[in-house]
Amino acid sequence: MAQFNHSFWDTLRKDAVFSTWTRGPGGNLYAAYLLADSNGRGTCHLYISRWDGYKQKLVFSYDGDAGCEAMNWDLEQFSTQEKDVLSLDGFWSDINQNGLPEFTIYQYSGCQACNEVNSGRMKVFEIQAPDQLVDIVSNTTDQINFAPGALIQSVYPFTISMVRYTYYDINAYYAVKRLYSWQTDRYIEVSARYPEFFRQQAKALAAGSKDAYRHFGNAVAILALYNEFNLPQKQGLDLFLASTERPVILTPERGLFKFYECWRQLARAYAQTDYEQHMPFRNLTTGDLTDATNQSHTMAWADQTKSLRAGIDEKRFDVSACK
Repeated sequence: MAQFNHSFWDTLRKDAVFSTWTRGPGGNLYAAYLLADSNGRGTCHLYISRWDGYKQKLVFSYDGDAGCEAMNWDLEQFSTQEKDVLSLDGFWSDINQNGLPEFTIYQYSGCQACNEVNSGRMKVFEIQAPDQLVDIVSNTTDQINFAPGALIQSVYPFTISMVRYTYYDINAYYAVKRLYSWQTDRYIEVSARYPEFFRQQAKALAAGSKDAYRHFGNAVAILALYNEFNLPQKQGLDLFLASTERPVILTPERGLFKFYECWRQLARAYAQTDYEQHMPFRNLTTGDLTDATNQSHTMAWADQTKSLRAGIDEKRFDVSACK
């Protein structure tokens, strides 16, 4: 860990992006310094010090493998209630409402062509004791949702939402909000307690699935939510069928779209068959279709999709796009 010597102060004067202060445990003043990397690599350097009234002591440092940005709560559109309850003030917060201040950064992964899943993640450093800082979301695989309205769940008190991204095709993921609660010293997922929260999400996903090609990830998520939270299956089936009702328009110059229309037809047939047989919905994704056809790309299209059509009553369900 770096020390507060003359060399360090010279570095701060030269490379500091900004500094900010707050009062923490024991009534001490804490300063956070975020540094730019003067050698041009753009890596993240964060230092936090404690002033005890006589001297400044470095109590925490963090070095990232890529660049980072500090969360400035004043620049976001949070309500007055959110700012008051979560102590959102400049670069400091208290999102778990335990009276201890936090400093949040977004740590980029360094990937040059990434999506929201692997471009980076939030780190929330809480001052838990005079000389101890901890990233309070490091134990979660989901990504904390810092959008206005997400940190206070009025219908589900003392919870916050985090986002889980689930793969469904090459470089494609669908996003579902999960609920977490602060318990003693960490965030614990409590999603199973609130099935209604996920039923409402499924309805919103269905409403956004007007185009079967562009929003089939939403449709996949609907069935996954109804499976996981044991929601009324008929309701899930109706939402899914409504969200995939519109065919993918097929024309000679849009040959790729046949792939997605095949998925739409198969997924609808699977969902109805599973419901009638009192089985959980099969999680057929376009990625499954990609895998099946990639492994047998020398075959005719009908032969490539043959295994996926197994078990489907083709006299009853239209799967013509898969032939």
